[in-house]
Amino acid sequence: MDGNTGEKTPRPMDTLPGSPLPSPGQDPWTPGTHTPADIPGTHTPTADIPETQTSPPAPEMCPSCGKYTGGKHQCPHCGADTVHRIKETVLVAFALSLLLIGGALYMVAGTAQEPPAREIGSLGMEDIYEHVRVIGTVVSEPTFYPDKYDPTSGVIKVRVNDTTGELNVKLEKPVTKEVITSGMIPCVGDVIDVRGTLYVGDGWMQITCITPDFLKIKERNIPLWRYPR
Repeated sequence: MDGNTGEKTPRPMDTLPGSPLPSPGQDPWTPGTHTPADIPGTHTPTADIPETQTSPPAPEMCPSCGKYTGGKHQCPHCGADTVHRIKETVLVAFALSLLLIGGALYMVAGTAQEPPAREIGSLGMEDIYEHVRVIGTVVSEPTFYPDKYDPTSGVIKVRVNDTTGELNVKLEKPVTKEVITSGMIPCVGDVIDVRGTLYVGDGWMQITCITPDFLKIKERNIPLWRYPR
């Protein structure tokens, strides 16, 4: 402090805390000579700015219709996306999943809701491939067609009559295995309740039963009969 005037004596620039030294001949207070990093208490962001992602270039020919696209991402002819494509394996897997789900739902619905019994005489060509149920008496000995690799499995065929008509009943492998292991093979005189898919041909009809729950023996006419092992 000046003793005569009482005013503070200016301090040199190199004595100010945090102040950078000016270059020789440079005015320390000239605007624009200091960067934000030179000023105490300031912060310069250093994070990199992410680059904008761009789509891959579009092909000149459309992969769907094969026509010229002019390098556009959407084909002007068929409207297909020429860049983002769905793989065929994905479509096949999706279709198979829908098929399996639909088959499972069909089986559950068929098991849960038992259709009313139909008279065999009322069935005809208009009922082909329908899921039908009949109740009748076995009038033929069971014919067994064993599986080549499993003697407890195969196909069993019997003929059923309900006084209005006759048809064949074919028991597929799951049903055959169940009736053989349980000893409940349908025999002549047994009254059975069976349902399955109806097939109709020239002068013949057949119900194909694929699930053990679709076959019930309501009355047994002869003692327990087992296929000889």
